[in-house]
Amino acid sequence: MADGLGDGCVAVRLDRALEMRRVDQPAVDDGFARALAATRREMAGSEVMFDGVIAIPVAVRGHVVDSYEATYAWHLTERGGTPLPAGRGMVAMALILERPDGSVLWQRRAARLVFGGTWDVSAAGSWHPGEDPVEAAYREGSEELGVPRDRLGQPRDVWMVVGPPPRGVTVLVRSPVPSELVPRPNPAEVDEVRWARTPDELPGDVWNVRRRMLTEIGFPWDPERASGSPPRASDRR
Repeated sequence: MADGLGDGCVAVRLDRALEMRRVDQPAVDDGFARALAATRREMAGSEVMFDGVIAIPVAVRGHVVDSYEATYAWHLTERGGTPLPAGRGMVAMALILERPDGSVLWQRRAARLVFGGTWDVSAAGSWHPGEDPVEAAYREGSEELGVPRDRLGQPRDVWMVVGPPPRGVTVLVRSPVPSELVPRPNPAEVDEVRWARTPDELPGDVWNVRRRMLTEIGFPWDPERASGSPPRASDRR
């Protein structure tokens, strides 16, 4: 597709900073407006849903992502079956914390959350317009895992993953951490954390969308390369 939001799942390891460009929010028709209002009424009665600000991607060109500002209710409305007036999914980020031995920190999402009870990478969340995407991933690490930013080094790798539908754009950040790091997960968001080299070592299912993304970036990578960089997604095609 011309806007770069295709029907598959494509991962690109970034060799320069991702540029986020803001575009105007599109007009909505009556059908979407009604569905959005219904979503917001449903969210108002929930203890775990928060209609915070998000960004919805409309185009991806190289290292540039065009997106417009919306709220989480827009995303839930799309997931409920009503197409967005423009774009797809949302701009999100995910953090992969990795020990020197190659093991990765995984979290089991709190049961009351969307996709609750499934395993995911170390931390993940939505990107807030105006944030640096990489620092936003580290922010999620602090909020969900209680890991201060100064305990984390510079990112080893950063990928942009487009898709799979109905997902939009996800920035995946791989960051080294010391062996002695002890996370203090937020019980409102995380039921359990565990160190493991591969998803198959976990006692339960990994969120299927994240598993697809991890496959695209070449994870699990070769143990002999644990302290280095995995091959580019394009190298595996």
